[in-house]
Amino acid sequence: MARLARKPSLEGRLEPNLFRSGPSHKSIIELYGEEGVGKTQMLIHLLAKCILPNEWNGLPVDGLGISAIFVDSNFDMSLIRLAGVLESRIVGCIERNGETAAELSVADEDVEALVKQCLGRLYLVRCKSSSQLYITLDYLENLLCNKPDIGVLMIDSISAFYWIDKYAAGDSVQAQQRNTTHIAEIVERLAGTHNLVVFTTKSVLYQKTRHRYRWPSDVHPNSPDVRTHSGSLPEFSIEHCEYLCKAWTKIVTQRLMFSKESPPSSEQQQRFSVWFDTSSNKTKLYFTIEKNGILFL
Repeated sequence: MARLARKPSLEGRLEPNLFRSGPSHKSIIELYGEEGVGKTQMLIHLLAKCILPNEWNGLPVDGLGISAIFVDSNFDMSLIRLAGVLESRIVGCIERNGETAAELSVADEDVEALVKQCLGRLYLVRCKSSSQLYITLDYLENLLCNKPDIGVLMIDSISAFYWIDKYAAGDSVQAQQRNTTHIAEIVERLAGTHNLVVFTTKSVLYQKTRHRYRWPSDVHPNSPDVRTHSGSLPEFSIEHCEYLCKAWTKIVTQRLMFSKESPPSSEQQQRFSVWFDTSSNKTKLYFTIEKNGILFL
């Protein structure tokens, strides 16, 4: 019966900058980009939003209060970083509501207790091979049946074992893709059966010819639909190159493309960008990585 329990909706609540009307249940969202472009940090940013409560002792914390599973196959997930993001957001909430917080006599111990409570909503799993990854995902069925409050599954990354599988299987493409095909089938089943929102990261392992996106002739360059948050006209480099199996390609419902911007001057902080298709246009957003997570510019 747990799988029939109503999941809390994330639509328009998780990160409005990225998902104005989503993500909806059963969505499978891929974060694609080279190493060091903020994909894992974006997952941590979204994860913190999920496991923080909506309010705490009468103070608005702006979280969703849901549980999440994080499958770490890159071993890049830092619990220290996540705890720091959680603490920074909680302290920020207290500072924005100074009088109320003072009335409640919020102490450092209270903040620490809330951080621990939030981390209690996280199920962290680490995998060392694609076989271990698909077996682990298969066993998540039992956890999801017993914990209907789990609404999000994150995998960092779906491509972690690509080269290992490729060379271990020799020249047989079918053998190279066997484990990834199993993983795709399991992810699709879990998302559909348990109404999950799935986020995965995927690294750039192959490059193809890049070309600039040209705006349609009927779109005026000053239209707000084609402008970034900074007000400048965005440039898109179409660089996604699929190398995983067809089974994986078919189940991805949205792809976010990440890149690092030109090196900043010594006084500036490193900027990153993410772009994606919406129903009516292409959108490019700039962001920096801050103490409390991602800051969209």
